[in-house]
Amino acid sequence: MGSYAEKNSMTKTTNRAGLLVYRYNKGIREYLLVHPSGKYNAKSPYYIPKGHIEEGESEAETAIRETFEETGIVAKIIFDLGYITYKTKKKKKVKAFLAEYQSGKVLKNGIVDWSDWENDIKIFVNEKKARKLLRKEMIAFLDRAEYYFATVGSCEICQKADNGTESFGFCNQCGAPICRDCKAPGIGWTCNDCWYWSIGEEL
Repeated sequence: MGSYAEKNSMTKTTNRAGLLVYRYNKGIREYLLVHPSGKYNAKSPYYIPKGHIEEGESEAETAIRETFEETGIVAKIIFDLGYITYKTKKKKKVKAFLAEYQSGKVLKNGIVDWSDWENDIKIFVNEKKARKLLRKEMIAFLDRAEYYFATVGSCEICQKADNGTESFGFCNQCGAPICRDCKAPGIGWTCNDCWYWSIGEEL
């Protein structure tokens, strides 16, 4: 059976899913990044662990599976970070989830001890370093994660905590924070600016 991405290879976009895994090291929050193998990738940026969505898999299932296959890390999803897109040979759409580190062999320097042909480096780094290493489009995932931690998963307007009800999230178009409980600042999972823009396009 081919992957979901392979079955849609004639389209302009391939779909992937991954995890932005975090842990605390001496009180400092660190994020898991991977660097692709090969001499031709020597100057490539780092990525979050991610991969093709297989037929019949949910995005969350893909993210968890791919992260384990690439790093040996088991992590628990705690928040939906939405989507980003970027282009290499073709346009890629990536769904990410914020996930808490559960298990996996991590050395004192943050390097993950795991054999994987796709990536030559698997490492936990602090936020500042992650911003320097990550592919620029994926910094949006880091921004959303830090926003989540800063608000402790609650709406700044109504102050209601998410508590696993998925009432708090990000605009599926531009990434702006959204609270479904107080409908601020958008409608559903689309912020006001993007919603009004889409209406204008239709008129």
